[in-house]
Amino acid sequence: MGQTGRLVEMRFVTRALIVVLAASVVGCITGCRDRSLHLNRSGNLLSYEDKIYADLQRTYRLKIYRPRYLPPGVTSVTSEVVGTEARVIYRSSKGCFIELFFGVKGDIGIPPAETINVAGHKAYVAEDRARRSVTIAWMEQIEGSWYLYGLNTRNLPKEDALKVVKLLYLYRRI
Repeated sequence: MGQTGRLVEMRFVTRALIVVLAASVVGCITGCRDRSLHLNRSGNLLSYEDKIYADLQRTYRLKIYRPRYLPPGVTSVTSEVVGTEARVIYRSSKGCFIELFFGVKGDIGIPPAETINVAGHKAYVAEDRARRSVTIAWMEQIEGSWYLYGLNTRNLPKEDALKVVKLLYLYRRI
């Protein structure tokens, strides 16, 4: 390889390192949920959370919501799909648990008195202080069927749970 070839290779490596460093810095500043990075088919860097949602988009047929806000310290994310149901679960090293659920067949049952608006839907808020948990759920009609969407938390203050759910955005429409 000539000097020009080595120079081009060094520039490529330098650019790749700058991209990885920039992604790491941005991740740390924004309260990175998972610092591992992956390449998509186009060669773009993705966080593990991005990969989870991209995989969901390919395999799940109903609406998918994604949080714009997660509390500081949330560092891991997993997902699962079973039938019409999908779950994305976030955790922190300090015991915080946040579960987003989509497309659950069923209903809310006897709704709690407290309501908020989530994505244009009336959502019900239930708090169990003894268990340090909050559940926020709403119903959506999709292709003539009703599905339950929502959020479950443990070891997360109610104010943070409300902030997470109010800042959800529709990641994928059907």
